[in-house]
Amino acid sequence: MAAAQLVVLGLVLLGVERGFGAGNISTSMLDVGSKTRLTCTLDSSDTAILGHRWMKGDKVLQEDSEADLTTQFEVDTLESPGQYSCTFLSKPTDRTASVNVKGPLPIPSLFLAPPTLLLVSPGHLI
Repeated sequence: MAAAQLVVLGLVLLGVERGFGAGNISTSMLDVGSKTRLTCTLDSSDTAILGHRWMKGDKVLQEDSEADLTTQFEVDTLESPGQYSCTFLSKPTDRTASVNVKGPLPIPSLFLAPPTLLLVSPGHLI
């Protein structure tokens, strides 16, 4: 009986050291026209995936109950830059990763300034 309890205790400790639902999340972004497709992929999971959740700040943007190891979400690159998070829903612990979407590159002020005419001498424009 004591041997069985030691085995169970050993397995529990190994599970805690490895982490429940162990696996690494990789993230990627792909520009598709004016949109950016965000992808999160969990390389493995010791526990069942119950779904996915995409968030920006405290706002839930999308949630599903798919058991896939990959989840995707599209954002409008021009209007929605910022920090997004993807979560793989699982018991006892969810797994979350962050993706930073950068907005469009700033337009140099050179292109924003109105054209200027220079007068060299009366009646002559350059």
